[in-house]
Amino acid sequence: AKECYSGCEINDIEVLKLPSLIENVQEQKKKCDSLLKEMIEIARTCPYFASVVSIVGIGENLAARIIAELGDVSRFDNRAAIVAYAGLNPKIQQSGDIDGLHLKISKKGNKHLRCLLYLGAQCNYRLRKEDPLYEFTKKKRQQTQCPLSSKAAYTASAHKLLVIIYSLCKNGTRYHS
Repeated sequence: AKECYSGCEINDIEVLKLPSLIENVQEQKKKCDSLLKEMIEIARTCPYFASVVSIVGIGENLAARIIAELGDVSRFDNRAAIVAYAGLNPKIQQSGDIDGLHLKISKKGNKHLRCLLYLGAQCNYRLRKEDPLYEFTKKKRQQTQCPLSSKAAYTASAHKLLVIIYSLCKNGTRYHS
């Protein structure tokens, strides 16, 4: 650091503000951490929490955030409704008699939930346990005809993960691989 030339003097206002800004960021991080702990405690009282945490790759933090974004699962009539709520349903693209094979997702739903499910699918794949969701992602990435990119495979796995979460919460069961 002694030989670092930043382009500003030691007495510049930006340099003098820096310790205060760092302290502010640290305080905000502590607030976020305490709110997350409180959120996890509240989520533990939810009947869906044990079901969601039982899925490989989903810890208490991610489960609490998914439950917060989903709300009451019983308000969805079927799995198509919850998939549409998350915006993971395919966007229909038709032109005459031609239908697309690899459809894009609609993205018309809850983007925070979609990101959390994508993260859950990634975590599941990175754990590399013999799990149906892991095998599904692996199959999508390695299929011989039109293999999917990693992002597309994780998105497909996020869709499947949401359907699994819906089924577990609806039936009140835990995940068994």
